[in-house]
Order: sequence, then C-alpha cells, then structure tokens
Amino acid sequence: MQVKPRTDAEFSVRSDEFVWDSDQSTAIHALVERPIVDRLRRHGAKQVLDLGSGNGAFSGLLKSAGFDVTGLEHSRSGVVAAQRRFPD
Repeated sequence: MQVKPRTDAEFSVRSDEFVWDSDQSTAIHALVERPIVDRLRRHGAKQVLDLGSGNGAFSGLLKSAGFDVTGLEHSRSGVVAAQRRFPD
C-alpha cells in the first residue's frame, strides 16, 4: 500500500511531512503581517530568522518590509517552493 503525502489543503497531524503545493501567501499572512512587522520595527530588528518558514511566502513579505530574512524549513516541498519563488 502506497501512502500519498497530504497537501496543505488536506493536512493532517498524521502526515509524515507537510506537503506544500503552493508558493503563494495564505490568508493568515494578511492577518499577521502588519502586527509582526510593527513589533519587529518597535524592537529595532534588522534580521529575522523565520523558523518553520514553509514555502517562504511570509519570509518574502518580511524581506519586502526591509528585513534581512533567513528561512529554515524541514519540509522538502516547502524548501523547493521557497527556492523556486526566491532563487536568491
């Protein structure tokens, strides 16, 4: 029996790996971007380590806001999506 990895639309905690099938921002990014950026600026942050950066979409938003961002992701599909969208 072959088990198909779940996509972000079908995610389950039983999945061995969260499979990213999109390199786009999600709805939650629109809700959390401004408060996070504001807090980082209030604290004088210049560099951000995005742990569990997924497909890199939120890291990209932070980079667009002027931060030097490093993303760290365990999921192979997330790394592939992030590298495709942000080759540098």
